[in-house]
Amino acid sequence: MNFLTRIPTFLHLLGFIAAQVFVSQAPSIQQDYERVKRDGSLTVDLHVTSDDIYYAEVNFGTPAQLFRVILDTGSDVNWVESTNSFADRQGSHGKYDASVSSSYTDLCYNFTIIYKIGRVFGYMGEETLQIGGAILENFQFGEAINVSFSIPLKLDGRETLLNAMISRNLIAKPVFALDYSRTGSRKGKIIFGKAAQESIPGSLVYETLAFNEWAINSTADHLTTAPFA
Repeated sequence: MNFLTRIPTFLHLLGFIAAQVFVSQAPSIQQDYERVKRDGSLTVDLHVTSDDIYYAEVNFGTPAQLFRVILDTGSDVNWVESTNSFADRQGSHGKYDASVSSSYTDLCYNFTIIYKIGRVFGYMGEETLQIGGAILENFQFGEAINVSFSIPLKLDGRETLLNAMISRNLIAKPVFALDYSRTGSRKGKIIFGKAAQESIPGSLVYETLAFNEWAINSTADHLTTAPFA
């Protein structure tokens, strides 16, 4: 799936920045292959923290290390903070431990991501990722040992989450949709592979993406009769 120069992914850890306060060791999420639907889509449940941050649960490694990860639709960088990180946040708790995973492969080269206020440095590897009942083996990611948190920048040449789902025939199309519940509910979902037509009362309108990113050109937008942008 390379119809764009680069395709952003979705998790602040896949565009992956690990949400450290949400990460824990836990048994594997039960595999539910019925959720990889025949229509070529995959639905992943979203949850909301007390700070109104939406996150999804994924398993990383064998045996599984459960991460609750913040969605990041503006990043195509995949990385997770390592237990070998120089930072002493929470000790080794809430960090990825490659030494206990039988499915980890060291790719034997480094990565560096430059931020406006810092950088992330570490080693590239491959690992088994479980998300929404689907399994992605040999998923490429960065094991970060020197971390400065910020919004990830673009990094060409890496396999993104959407790329990985397409190449493994888990989804049919390089699209995604976010479906948030109404005010008062603490749940939502992200659908990979199709638009959530059943949640849209009207018809879909397709626009050309701008700048090879998940963005479109717009001069003004209206909600009912009141302009909001």
